Amino acid sequence: MSRPWAPEIVITPDAAKQLIESQFPQLIPVELEFFGKGWDNSAFLVNQEYVFRFPRRQMGADCMASEIAVLPKLAANLSLSIKYLSSFYQTAFNCVSL
Repeated sequence: MSRPWAPEIVITPDAAKQLIESQFPQLIPVELEFFGKGWDNSAFLVNQEYVFRFPRRQMGADCMASEIAVLPKLAANLSLSIKYLSSFYQTAFNCVSL
């Protein structure tokens, strides 16, 4: 029996920390706390300030790429401040965003 809810890729806390520190040296030392997981993503709270999401399947990576394209446009039209970091790292999904 297939398990459609099973992730295509799992990012462990150690792997998440290594990826974040390699892409965002300004956040070192990274304090990492598991924040939650859903169908498409696993999330980690970093330094009590940022939430980093890691796709669990290709569909999540595709959706995240769309979000990254739209977020700067949304931020410019909102009355509240949105802090975000955007970067890409190589995984089994090719370019997956943080």
